[in-house]
Amino acid sequence: MAIFRDVSVDGILRKSIKWSGKSFSKQSSKALDIDKFLFQTGDDIMDTGINITTAPDLISVEKHGIETIGTIELRLYALRTPGEGYISQTSPTYYSSSDTGEESIQKEAHFTRIPVQFVAKPKKDCETVDKASAVRFKRNMEKLRPGKEPWAIFRFHYRLLGSPPHV
Repeated sequence: MAIFRDVSVDGILRKSIKWSGKSFSKQSSKALDIDKFLFQTGDDIMDTGINITTAPDLISVEKHGIETIGTIELRLYALRTPGEGYISQTSPTYYSSSDTGEESIQKEAHFTRIPVQFVAKPKKDCETVDKASAVRFKRNMEKLRPGKEPWAIFRFHYRLLGSPPHV
């Protein structure tokens, strides 16, 4: 049995985590939350938290598109039939976008109901990851995902508390 989690921040895949085993149950020794994300900075990789800041004015906002900026997306994959698997091509990865969080802000943002108000930027006070960890993170992102499609997709949009609710 295998379960895989992919987390994208502002349209860029920032973390992939795989669990494998004969069965799954809640284990108090395993942390289930993801509070750090991967950012490429030149030749180094940072595994750091994020700060949510106001979206810069240089972003042109267009309605009726796939939401990327201002969104954290969690995709869960679960193996239902042994042997099933596919390569996920949902979004660019942190190592293919060569960003530091500052340059990763796209010039266009799309939305379906609520316009983009905020973007995620990496926290600066962190160390870079070692080469072995960097290779492991990259290998996880390139592995086959179990099943034929995501089992569940959760999208979290960071908006002001007073923003109008989804219509």
